[in-house]
Amino acid sequence: GKQGAAFDKMGGYQGGKRGARAGAREKNVRQRLGDALANKNVSITGLRIPIVYLIAAPKTGSTAFAEMLYQHPKLCRPQTKQAGELGRKETHFFSKPKLRSKGLKHLSSLFEHDPKCKSGDVTEFIFVDATPDYMYGSGKAMKQILPSTLHPKLKFIAVFREPIARDVSWFNHARFNKKPGDYRFHSYDEWAQMQLEIFKARNPDQRGGARRELAAAPRNMRGKGAGM
Repeated sequence: GKQGAAFDKMGGYQGGKRGARAGAREKNVRQRLGDALANKNVSITGLRIPIVYLIAAPKTGSTAFAEMLYQHPKLCRPQTKQAGELGRKETHFFSKPKLRSKGLKHLSSLFEHDPKCKSGDVTEFIFVDATPDYMYGSGKAMKQILPSTLHPKLKFIAVFREPIARDVSWFNHARFNKKPGDYRFHSYDEWAQMQLEIFKARNPDQRGGARRELAAAPRNMRGKGAGM
C-alpha cells in the first residue's frame, strides 16, 4: 500500500544497493536539516536554552522525527525524570506552570545530560525541545519567559498527519494501552462518536465540519481499527 511504499522510499524495508541508496538519501536530508538548524547558534550567558521546538498532534510520528534530529552532532536532547522515551525529548517546561516557576536555569539543567553536548562551549550546540503539546497554547508562556532577544532566533517544526489516519492510530494507542475505566469504547465507531462529542463541546460553531470529517473515515478502519 501507500504506507509500505513510503517506507520503501525511506529505505526502511529495502535491502541491497537500493536500500543502501535510499538510506543514504535519508541520512543526507537529515544532515542538511540539522546543519540548517545548527547554524542558528545562540546563547544566554552560558545557559542551555532551546531555540528549536518540535510541536505536533498526538500520533503524527513526532518521536521518530525527533530521534532523527538528535542524531545530528550539534543538536542536543533533554533528559528528564520522566520515564521512557518521552523523558529524552520532552521537557513540558512551557506547558506546566509548576515547571515554569522554576525558571530558565531549571530548563537549562535538563540539557546537561546529553553525552555529546557535555563538553565544549554551549554556543557550539543547539538545544531542541520536542514537546508536542506546545502546539496547544504555550506560545504566550514562551513569549513571557524567553528573553526578547531570542524571539527572532526561535524555530518551530510542526508535524502533522492526515487526520483520519492519525485518529485511527490514536484510537489503537488508547485501546491497547488503556487502564481499567479509562475509556468506554469497543470499536472505532464508538471512539469517533466520543471524539465528535468532545469537538462539539469545544467548538459549537463548527459541528457540521467535524461530522463530515468523521463520516469520511473508511469502513475498513472501523471495528477493530487499522494498524498503528
